[in-house]
Amino acid sequence: MRSSVSFRLVASILVTVLILVGCRQSFDYYNPLDPNEDAPISAIIDHIQDETIRNAILDSGAQTKRELGHLWVDYDVHFPGYVETMAGIEFLSFTEMLFLLRTEMMLWDVDDLAPLTKMRALERLEMTGNGFDESNVELIPHLPRLNYLGLADNVISNAGSLEPVLQSYQRGRLFLDISANPIEPDTLQSFASVLDRLDGLDLAFLTGANPLIDLAFLVENDTIRSLDVSRNESLVDISTLDRLSVLES
Repeated sequence: MRSSVSFRLVASILVTVLILVGCRQSFDYYNPLDPNEDAPISAIIDHIQDETIRNAILDSGAQTKRELGHLWVDYDVHFPGYVETMAGIEFLSFTEMLFLLRTEMMLWDVDDLAPLTKMRALERLEMTGNGFDESNVELIPHLPRLNYLGLADNVISNAGSLEPVLQSYQRGRLFLDISANPIEPDTLQSFASVLDRLDGLDLAFLTGANPLIDLAFLVENDTIRSLDVSRNESLVDISTLDRLSVLES
């Protein structure tokens, strides 16, 4: 009799455990702010403090955090589009690609950008046309999983200002897009010390007062596989391309 009762008790406990495990598949039992768990967008949207970012999330049509693989925030689409705070964006823990385009972040400080560091899945960050220059570009935080950093169409004139941003990444880690910036070619020499952090570099259509005429800044490199120097109409000497031993395109 005792054996039979013990068996029924164990069986009852197992059934209860299986039911509870099954219930974990329901969002009713999820902590929406836990970065390890999926959750409905409706459960986290109020924690996103910036109205423009909230609108972009709602416009995406994603129903859950996991469905929001990429988020596109653009002044031209989400008018007025100016992002005033990143607070709460860290709860988008499944978002791999974040596009912050023309959202006027040039007056921000390091604390304003800090929530980005908590986006645990973030691999691609695009910040086109946000007014970044050499005085504030170094405020962009280190993002452990990042493999693409887009800074096109900003106002960076000194390429050396990017050195602190890139220094924290491993060799061959990043594709860096700094096209359409007014970069002065003579500052590219100071940028050479971190070229080994890159697997790709976009220098297309530089708009500085002095045109890019050669690629003398290139040093011996075995990490860069892709280089874009198109639309630099004064470029006449590309002889140093042979220093990039693994260049593919």
